Amino acid sequence: MMKQGKRLFMGAVLASVFAAAPALAHEEHSHGAADHANLTDDRKALKLEPSERAMLLIEMRQFLNGIQVMTESLSRDDLKAVANAAKPLGRAAMHEVPDSMKAKLPKEFKQFALAVHGGFDQIAMDAESLGDTKHTQKQVADLLKNCVSCHNTFQIQVLPEKKQ
Repeated sequence: MMKQGKRLFMGAVLASVFAAAPALAHEEHSHGAADHANLTDDRKALKLEPSERAMLLIEMRQFLNGIQVMTESLSRDDLKAVANAAKPLGRAAMHEVPDSMKAKLPKEFKQFALAVHGGFDQIAMDAESLGDTKHTQKQVADLLKNCVSCHNTFQIQVLPEKKQ
């Protein structure tokens, strides 16, 4: 009889948790949908030409694709594939940004960019030399923190097209 009472009690506790979970999840992940008209984006604006915006977005998609390959490779303990995915995203890719665009980017953004590119270089080197999956997983997590911080800090605004 005692075991059945414990099971009933545990069942009631679990039922309460599951019943409350959707409300808690909604509360925790609410983005002000009920008050969407008053939302503002207070991130700093990167004011770019349409082609500069496209270039920056392409680079960010390359980062995301590389991180996806690296994550999948880590799940297979394939550190050679991790290094191969990280190498082209390192500092060597930074020279491709035109000087005119570099001049428009604030110092803080450039610091994020340098940290991200440098992070890819370090991941590639350590994956090859150390062969430690856990270490590389931590490096990828740290790299993603830089991505998240940058996205939380900046937004892109397109400059109006110049009339000819």
